[in-house]
Amino acid sequence: MCLGRRGGSAASFGPAEVFVNASDVGRDPPCVRVVLKLASLLAQAQVHPRASWTALDPAEAWRRNFPGIYIVRWPHNHAPDFLSTPGLARHAEVRPPNALAESWRSILERQTTDVLYVGKAGALRERVRQLARFGVGLSDKHKGGEWLWQVQDIESAEIVLITCPPGCQVGFENSILERFKLLHGDYPLANRKPPQGPQRWWPGDSARIAGLEPTAGRSRRKRTLMTELGVTREDVAAWFLRLNGFLTTENFIVHQKETGGGAVPRTDADVIGVRFPQRAEVVDGCALSDHTSFQDCSRILFVIAEVKRGECELNGPLRNPEDRIIHDVLRACGFPESERDDAAMALYTTGHYEGDGSLEARAIAFGSRPSRAALRVHEQFCWTDVLGFIYERYVHFSDPKKQHQQWPAVGRALWTDPAEQREEYVARLLEEIMGLPGRP
Repeated sequence: MCLGRRGGSAASFGPAEVFVNASDVGRDPPCVRVVLKLASLLAQAQVHPRASWTALDPAEAWRRNFPGIYIVRWPHNHAPDFLSTPGLARHAEVRPPNALAESWRSILERQTTDVLYVGKAGALRERVRQLARFGVGLSDKHKGGEWLWQVQDIESAEIVLITCPPGCQVGFENSILERFKLLHGDYPLANRKPPQGPQRWWPGDSARIAGLEPTAGRSRRKRTLMTELGVTREDVAAWFLRLNGFLTTENFIVHQKETGGGAVPRTDADVIGVRFPQRAEVVDGCALSDHTSFQDCSRILFVIAEVKRGECELNGPLRNPEDRIIHDVLRACGFPESERDDAAMALYTTGHYEGDGSLEARAIAFGSRPSRAALRVHEQFCWTDVLGFIYERYVHFSDPKKQHQQWPAVGRALWTDPAEQREEYVARLLEEIMGLPGRP
């Protein structure tokens, strides 16, 4: 597949403007291209999992961690073979090898290509580092492109990094995916999702992207930062739970078996988390106070959280006992079999389970306003409440927490100057969160 060389919408470019291979994109200003060997990245991840990656390539785009897109390309003339297991990538969900081979054959039926996967990043170095760590089984932070690891000899592949102006990476990836499908009839082999949202950008276009109108002052700078870092509403909800002592996993997918031996998703829980009753965080001799909903928990607390832009609610499959989705989530997370059915039915009917033993479970929701549904009010978290809690935590412990370079992107993006008032912080971030993408 050839990435188009000039701007224009997906409907306005001709055959000479769509891309066939990874070498055809990103050669127009303001892009900078860097090509890396995947084998080098995987070796670095295994030997020095915490090392600085700036030594891998001297190019400024790599060193300064610019936003952009990255393309995993197959550098050989022969078609890849596919494995039934993902090798060291132990967190990857597998797809039947025959299904992968058929997808590759179908993609090449119209036009040859060397593109296996296209990803976006607000910080290329950080995101590609996650890809490599996922590939050697040291992280579960790069589920996108997980079928790559079933490609035999995937370590021989190359990664092409292509920078773009801040805030344009989502539109850049969307444009690439649209143009790829127009030419090949499908998305790249390891891309599981279609373009997300209305943003479109191409080298040569204006740096402005649809849906992000400029505003004045600090709000515009912060919104750009959150967009660059790829923060989602699910990230904000998970960060709130993390600050309250939860160990969390986002986008927890519940699968059903395919007849061919693979698994396909039925639905997903936006965030799941577990919190232990003796949890305590002490900073400079002061114990941090958790949210009032969690302060008196005397049991191991398990939560299933749904994240919404509007009203707090659970997805349909999580409300229907006949689907047994909650049963499957509890089973996958190791909830005791003796309590599993009772816990699932309680979560379906009241959103809350408290057994005779040491376990408690809640179905909770995040959104802009409470729901009149069956969930109890204190188990619905409005964004104003969530942001107010984060503000208080940051401001009250600003000195010990100001060194937060190692925090995940969402924690850094939500950081505030202690001089900012709570009302200003909540209003500013609420506007930004309402504009953030959510996982489909």
